[in-house]
Amino acid sequence: MREDIQNRINTSPEDQVDLGEMNIVDEDMEEIADAIVTKKPDAKEIFLNNNNITDKSADLMKNAFSKLSQLLVLDLQFNALAKPGITILYSLKSVHPELDISLHGNQITDTNEMKTIEEAASKFVPK
Repeated sequence: MREDIQNRINTSPEDQVDLGEMNIVDEDMEEIADAIVTKKPDAKEIFLNNNNITDKSADLMKNAFSKLSQLLVLDLQFNALAKPGITILYSLKSVHPELDISLHGNQITDTNEMKTIEEAASKFVPK
């Protein structure tokens, strides 16, 4: 893992990881997700905004971040996520019903398409 990313994870508060604007790409995400789950198991907020994350990392993030029992915020604004990845990420709501996922500035610009994704993902949220 890049030293600057590792330092940011290590020096983040126990309940927050801010990796915004770090030029993170999909190839970085497996190590990052593992480090967050291992070093910050009580994370409530994860900021990965303004990076270069695509749909390739969606399953990986979903599987890793579902292990964080207190997760409330996942900020993925201004990345390169499209409908397939966003749909996968919304399935995190089955584990974290209160999770706020921020996605502004990704590849979905049609509000109706986003509404369709949110409605489809609502089946994951426990009633």
